Amino acid sequence: MDWARPSTCDISRRWKGPWGLKKSVEAVALGVFLVAAFSCLVIVYFVCTAEKLGLPYLTAYLDSVGADFQHGANFAASGSTIQPNDAKMLKGRFNPISLNVQLLQFEQFKARSIEYYRQATSSDIRRSLPKPEDFSKALYTMDTGQNDIHAGILWMTEEKVLTFIPRILDQFASAVKKLHQQGARAFWIHNTGPIGCLPILLINSPPKAGNADQYGCVKSYNDLAQEFNKQLKDKVSQLRMELQDALITHVDMYLAKYSLIGEAKKQGFANPLGCCCGHYGDYHVECGGKAIVNGSEVYGASCSNPLEYISWDCIHYTEAANKWIANHILDGSFSDPQIPITEACHSHSALKASRIVRSEEEPLGELDEFEAAILDGDVDGGGICVEAVLNELLDDGDSSRRPRPQRFVYPCPPYNLDSKPIRLLKCLCHLLFPMDSHCLSSALLALAVLFSASLVPYQLHAKTVCDIPAIFNFGDSNSDTGGLSAAFGQAPPPNGESYFRGPAGRYSDGRLVIDFIAQSLGLPYLSAYLDSVGSNFTHGANFATAGSTIRPQNTTLHQSGFSPFSLNVQFYQFNDFRRRSQILRSQVRAYVPDVLDQFKVIVSDIYDQGGRSFWIHNTAPVGCLPYVMDRLPITAGQVDKVGCAGPFNDVARYFNRKLKEALVQLRKGLPMAAITYVDVYAAKYALISQAKKHGFEHPLQACCGHGGKYNYNMHVGCGGKIKVNGKEFNSVTFMETHSVRLCHISSLVLAVTLLASLTSSSSTSCNFPAIFNFGDSNSDTGGLSAALGQAPPPNGETFFHAPAGRYCDGRLIVDFMAESLRLPYLSAYLDSVGSNFSHGANFATAGSTIRRQNTTVYQSGYSPISLDIQSAQYTDFHRRSQVYRRQGGLFQQVLPKEEDFSRALYTFDIGQNDLTAGYKLNMSIEQVKGYVPDLMAQLSNIIKNVYAQGGRSFWIHNTGPVGCLPYVMDRFPITAAQIDEFGCASPPNEVAQYFNARLKEAVIELRKDLPLATITYVDIYSVKYSLISQAKKLGNSLHLTNRMLLSFPAQCLVNWLHHQLSQALLSFTTFIRSKLRELNLQRYNGMTGFENPFLACCGHGGKFNYNRFKKCGSKKIVNGKEIIVTSCKDPSVRINWDGTHFTEAANKWIFDQIVDGSFSDPPVPLQLACHKLDH
Repeated sequence: MDWARPSTCDISRRWKGPWGLKKSVEAVALGVFLVAAFSCLVIVYFVCTAEKLGLPYLTAYLDSVGADFQHGANFAASGSTIQPNDAKMLKGRFNPISLNVQLLQFEQFKARSIEYYRQATSSDIRRSLPKPEDFSKALYTMDTGQNDIHAGILWMTEEKVLTFIPRILDQFASAVKKLHQQGARAFWIHNTGPIGCLPILLINSPPKAGNADQYGCVKSYNDLAQEFNKQLKDKVSQLRMELQDALITHVDMYLAKYSLIGEAKKQGFANPLGCCCGHYGDYHVECGGKAIVNGSEVYGASCSNPLEYISWDCIHYTEAANKWIANHILDGSFSDPQIPITEACHSHSALKASRIVRSEEEPLGELDEFEAAILDGDVDGGGICVEAVLNELLDDGDSSRRPRPQRFVYPCPPYNLDSKPIRLLKCLCHLLFPMDSHCLSSALLALAVLFSASLVPYQLHAKTVCDIPAIFNFGDSNSDTGGLSAAFGQAPPPNGESYFRGPAGRYSDGRLVIDFIAQSLGLPYLSAYLDSVGSNFTHGANFATAGSTIRPQNTTLHQSGFSPFSLNVQFYQFNDFRRRSQILRSQVRAYVPDVLDQFKVIVSDIYDQGGRSFWIHNTAPVGCLPYVMDRLPITAGQVDKVGCAGPFNDVARYFNRKLKEALVQLRKGLPMAAITYVDVYAAKYALISQAKKHGFEHPLQACCGHGGKYNYNMHVGCGGKIKVNGKEFNSVTFMETHSVRLCHISSLVLAVTLLASLTSSSSTSCNFPAIFNFGDSNSDTGGLSAALGQAPPPNGETFFHAPAGRYCDGRLIVDFMAESLRLPYLSAYLDSVGSNFSHGANFATAGSTIRRQNTTVYQSGYSPISLDIQSAQYTDFHRRSQVYRRQGGLFQQVLPKEEDFSRALYTFDIGQNDLTAGYKLNMSIEQVKGYVPDLMAQLSNIIKNVYAQGGRSFWIHNTGPVGCLPYVMDRFPITAAQIDEFGCASPPNEVAQYFNARLKEAVIELRKDLPLATITYVDIYSVKYSLISQAKKLGNSLHLTNRMLLSFPAQCLVNWLHHQLSQALLSFTTFIRSKLRELNLQRYNGMTGFENPFLACCGHGGKFNYNRFKKCGSKKIVNGKEIIVTSCKDPSVRINWDGTHFTEAANKWIFDQIVDGSFSDPPVPLQLACHKLDH
C-alpha cells in the first residue's frame, strides 16, 4: 500500500466493526491508547470518505446497456446547460439536452417506472426499477450551470452574461419546484466551479495583463462564476422559504475546486492547469481523437500518470481530482447548512438537537501552531473519527481536509524532534507531531471525554444518518455517467482508463464526483436514463448529459457541443421514467380490450344473421407451449411447478377473465342467444399437470420437431430439413406448433398450390430472429419520446390505449412487419425502461435525417440523432450487448445473441425530413435536388458499415409523396397550378421521386459492392400515393369484416407460398397475389372507404384540420379559453393522423400491400427477404 495516499476503502474494510456496538468502539479506543502509551502518542484519524456507504455508481438515463436504476438514475449530459441552446451556441458544441429536457426525461422516467413496477409479475423487472416510495425518499442531485456561463463567455460580453444570470436561475428554480411537485424533498445542489481556471479557456483566451489571478486563472471569468454562485445561493434561500418541507443543501464546489488548484502541488498534483489527455496549443487534437499534423496522423493520447493532473482533457477533471473534491464536500465542510451528505434528509435544526456536546471547549476558530483536535463522525456507517493537526490540515491518505465545524481544540506544548511516525495495524496511522507528557495528557483527556460520551450518543447519531434508497441526478459532463455516449456515441478511449479500464460514458479517466456520492450512500453507480441495454434503475437514474445547459440552446450538438437535453427535458424524462418503470406484459394486456371488442362484433354480426347457439372456448395456457418457453425470455423464478412459464399464463388468464366479462355483456345484449363459455384453459392445464396419470409422456415436449429441451427448434419447423453431420434429414411430417389452420380457398389457389407442390426445390422462410431499424418518425417506436419527452395523448389511443412513443393513433408499418415475422414490437434503443432487445432494436427517432442539420429540435423539429448517430448507436449496441449478455441472468434474456446480428433483418425508412429541411430553408427545387447525391453517399456508407459488422439482409423503403402531406401543403407556398389531379403538391413530389430514383441507383451499386448482401428496395411512394388517390375507393384493412372475410383467403395463400415456393415460381406467385389483391379491392367497392385523405384526424383549424402551432395533443389558449387538440371520432376512416404521419389504419393498409413483395425490387415477400435473386 502507498502510505502517502492510502486507500480509504481499505481502511474501512480493515476496521470493520460491527461499528457502533459497545464492544467494537471500546476495542478501537483500546488500540489507540495502547499505541499511544508505547509511542509517546499517535492520534489516529479514521477517514470518512465518500465510499463509506458503498452505493453503486449511477447509471446514465440515456444508457440502457448494462445499466442499473434500482438506486437512482443520472440525467446529466456532458455539454448540457440550464438554458436551451440559442443560435450563437452552434459554434461551441453544447449539448441539446438542457436542464428542461432532463426534467422532461425525469417526468417520463418516474411515471413509467411506477407503472412498470406495479404491473410487473417478474422479480427481475422489479429488481431493475426503483420502488414507487423511493422517489420521495431519494436524494436529488443537481450540478449544472457551468455550460451556461461558458456559452455566454463565448458569444457575449461579460456585462451581457451578468444580465442573463437571473433568467438562468429562474429556470433552475422552476426545475426544483417541478421536482418538488413530483414528490422530491431532499436536494443536494452544487454551485459552479472556477471556470476561469479551465485549461481550454486559458489556451483559447489567455488572460490579458492584470486579468490573471495568483494561480494563473482568468479573474474576470471567475468573477462571473462567483456572481452566478452568489445569486444561486440567494435563489436557494428563496426556495427554502417557498418549499417549507424541502431540505435543500447548497454545496460550494467553487471553493472546493479552487482550493485544490491553489494547493495542487502540496496535494501531489504536479500541473494544476495542464491537461492529461489530448494536445492543445500549436495544433488541436481532442482526447481520444485523431488529426493529421504535418502529414502524419496524431492521436490524442493520455499522459503517463493521470494522478498528477487535475484536468483530464482541459475541461473535465481526472478521477484523482474528483475523488479529492468528493472527500472534501461530502462531510458538509463546504455545505450550507454544514451537514454531511449522509444526513442531507434532515433539517439543520433537527441535527443540532440530536447531537450531544462532548466538551465545553470552544468548537470554533482555526487551529493554532500546537493544537490537537477531536472531530466527531462515523466510519462505515458508525464509529468515531479522530483528527490531529499541526500547522497544516491532516492528510487523510488522499488529500488535505479542511477542519470540520464540529471539533474540540486542546492546547499542546512544542513537540519533541526525536519522535518518528509509526503505523498501526497496517492502517492509516501517522505520528503527525511528537508530544511530551503534558501534550500526551491533554490528548488522552480529550480521547477519554470523547469515548466516554460515545456509547449513548452513537444511538442518537445513527438515527441522523439518512436511509437514502436512490439518487436522481441532473447535470452536465461533470456528472454524466453515459447519457451523451448512449445517445450520440461512446466517449472514446482513453476515457475511463484509470478505473474502468475502458470507456464508460464518462469524460474522465475514471470516476466522477457523482460516482463517489453514490458510493458514499451505499448505492451502485447511476445508470444513464437513455442507455437502454442492461440498465438497472433500482437505485435511481442519471439524466445528465455532457454539454447540457439549464436553458435550452438554439444550436446543434455538433456545432456548439451543447446537449439538446437541457434540464427541463431531463425533468420530463424523469416523469416518464417514473410512470413506465413500474409494466410487464402491459402491451399485451393493452390490446386485450380491443381484441374482445372485435370478438363481440363478430358474435353480434352472426346473431344478426340468425345465429343463436354459441360455444365459445377461452384461450389455453400459452405458457406451457414449447415454442413460447423456448423462444421468449423466461427466468427460473418464472417457471411454475408444472414447468410452464408463469407470466405468459398470467396474461392468458387475464384474457380469459375479460372474455368471460364480455360474454356476460353479450348475454344481456343478445337476449335470444344461448352462449356457453368453455374453460379450455383449465382442461388443458389439468391435462399437462397430470399427463402421466392420463397416459401421456413428456407433456412439454413436441412430438414433431428436432433438438432442444422441448424437441423444438424455431429454425427447423416440423417437416423441415436439417443438416446433421453434413447430411440433410427431414424433421418428420408437416404440422405447426399451434392448431393447423384450414384455408377455404378458390380453385385458382388450389391450382397454384398443386403446381407449387411439383417443384423439386423449395424456398423456406428466413425466420429472421431480429429486426434492427433505422429511420425517422415513420418508424420511431419511442426513441424521441424517451429522449425529449413522450408523444402526448391522444397518440397511441387506438391500439395501445395510451401514448406509446409513436406519432400515430396506434401501430406503425414497422410494428406490422414485426408481427408478420412473429417478433415482438421493437423497443427503442434510447428507451431504457422495460425494453427487451432480444429480437432487435429500433434506432429511429422522429425528426431524424440522413444528414446532420444545423438547427435544433426546438427551431426546426429535426432530431439531433441523425443517421450517422444511429449507426454509431448500433455499433455501440452490438459490442456492449454481447459484453452484458455474457454475464448471464436477465441480460441473457433481453439482449440478442451474437449470431442474430448476421441473421437479422435491417430495415431503413429515412430521407423524408432531409427533403423538407431544404424547403424550410427556402431552397429551390433544384437546390434540394442538388444535395440528394450527398444523401445517397451517406446512406450507402451507413449500410456498408452495418454490412461490415455482419448485416446481410436489408429492407429499404423509399420516401413517400411528401407533397400529399397536410403540413407540407399548409406551410410551403404552393400555387393552384402546382396541385395535381388528386390534390397533392407536385413540386415536392417531383423531388421525392428524384430522391427515389437516386436511391434505387444507390441500391444497385450496393449490391455490386456487397456481394453477400440481400438488398430489397421497397416502393413505399407508389403504395402511399395509390392510397391517397383512391382513398374513398379503398376500405381500410383494419375493418373487421374486410380483414376476416376478404383478406384471409389471400393471406392464407401468401403464408403457405412463403414457406413452400421455389425462387423460380416467385414471379408467377407475385402475379397471382396481385390478382387476388385486385379481387379483394373490387370487394372493397361499395364498402366504407377512407375519408378525405388530406384531413388530419388529430388537429385544429385550417383547411386540413392542421395548424403547426396547435399540434396533436397540445393545449392552447384561444379567445381566452383553453383548447386541447384532440383526435377525430373514428381514426380508422382517416389516412392522415396529425398532418404529418399516417393513422394505424393507413399503416396497416400500406403494409398489406408491401408484405408480399408486389412493390419490391426484387419482388420477394418480406419473409423471404434473406434469399438472393438474380437481377
